[in-house]
Amino acid sequence: MQDFGLVKRLSSTRRRRSDVRRGSQRRCAVETLEARVLFSVSPMSVAEQYMHELVNWVRAHPAEASTRYGVALNAGLPAGTITADPKPPLARNDVLREAMQGHLGDMLAQDYFDHDSLSGTSFVDRIEAAGYSGWEAAGENIAWRGSTGSMGPVFDTVESIVQGWFESAGHRQNMLRPEFREAGSSYAVGEFTWEGVSYNAGMGGQDFGTRTGQVFLTGNGCWQRLTTFDICDVTDPVVGATITAMSASANPLSTTTGPTGEYDLALPPGEWSIVVTGGGIDGSLSLGELSIGTANVKLDFTPDASKPWQNPTDRLDVNNDQMLSPIDALLVINQLNLGGAGTLPKSPVPPVAPPPYVDVNGDGELSPVDVLIVITALNTRPAPEAEFDSGESAAAFALSNGGTLNAAVPTYPIVGVVAVLESNAVDHESEGDEPTTSTRLNTPANSPSPLGQPTDRWSSPTQYADRGPTESFRRARFGQRHTDLESVDQFYRELATVD
Repeated sequence: MQDFGLVKRLSSTRRRRSDVRRGSQRRCAVETLEARVLFSVSPMSVAEQYMHELVNWVRAHPAEASTRYGVALNAGLPAGTITADPKPPLARNDVLREAMQGHLGDMLAQDYFDHDSLSGTSFVDRIEAAGYSGWEAAGENIAWRGSTGSMGPVFDTVESIVQGWFESAGHRQNMLRPEFREAGSSYAVGEFTWEGVSYNAGMGGQDFGTRTGQVFLTGNGCWQRLTTFDICDVTDPVVGATITAMSASANPLSTTTGPTGEYDLALPPGEWSIVVTGGGIDGSLSLGELSIGTANVKLDFTPDASKPWQNPTDRLDVNNDQMLSPIDALLVINQLNLGGAGTLPKSPVPPVAPPPYVDVNGDGELSPVDVLIVITALNTRPAPEAEFDSGESAAAFALSNGGTLNAAVPTYPIVGVVAVLESNAVDHESEGDEPTTSTRLNTPANSPSPLGQPTDRWSSPTQYADRGPTESFRRARFGQRHTDLESVDQFYRELATVD
């Protein structure tokens, strides 16, 4: 039987490090990754950038996301907690991503799933150890999805993680908190053992934060956009372009686009003119004028580059039949066999004109790389079989320097889903849960499993940290009501299991 309790209003206490440890509920193990200060962060991957962009899409279009994922904005939350108004975009922060990368790697290596590491470090401990200082509010969402068979396309897995967060009240609230300005998005894959079953797993997470006085111009450069979300195609980025912000009252500030076309530039309040140069752009590209105040501003750019041999709608659709098939790869191979690799005509004239759109990567050249891109896409398509989604996720939130949120969250049951695939492969996907702060709760609810298959499992750990002048924390206990945190009034539900 399950008992659902409420975490009571949070009030001021002094932070005690011992209060944020899991105590007797923690499995004993030797810590291997997170016992050290985090190391240099790897370049942002396309999966991590896609996750970041999807969450920013949710923030910019809360009502559309609600329709797409079939969940009301305030499902499981007090009325009016989340509004349909667009939320400011999140800038990327490599320190937060470093903290999240280390935690995902540690969970995969040691086969656990929790906001706290096996040695007891909380998400707040990790972001501070990585160097994220002076923060006013912080949060964390984590999730994993796995299969005893093949995982399928990575972008599908990433969106399923974001969708799972949206379907969960706590994760949805973290994604849509207007006070957050930065996020570190990370995604890792590997073998993960859960309840005695080994999965090929994809694990994703975001650490959120806000620092005093830090406001950003953020965005992406790409050669084409995805029509589904109207976001940049992270596989077709503008790399190495220089973004320069100019103001009559300040010196110019600049940054460059990264490997997935991403850029983030901290700007002081004022009026700025934005110009892009380099990165394959002819001349310069003006992004216009903008005003920086207290909220981030997002400016994507797609240069008007001439790519006559690349399909403008879908670069993988070589024969322009509105679908991806082996024929698309064969057409590029045929062109290579006929004339070999080389530069394509810049001004095609029939009969030497597309389709076929053989310049898949848009570099103006015909080469084996164009074939490889199509073949890779074909190999990562979903398998033609039923899919079973179940899994684990957790959310965490921290707030400091005041703020009142005074509504009780109603209790509600957690519904599990169990399915058996014809291939006997089992997928395991994380789902959503609570808002959190540094109070740490973790009790999974297990459903009976027909035919001996793994069950859907829901973990509802919640953390709440108030980071103010006194850094207030208190450890929460299972199945009890709690009073925590400085200058914050907020109710949160917690999950407890009663035998």
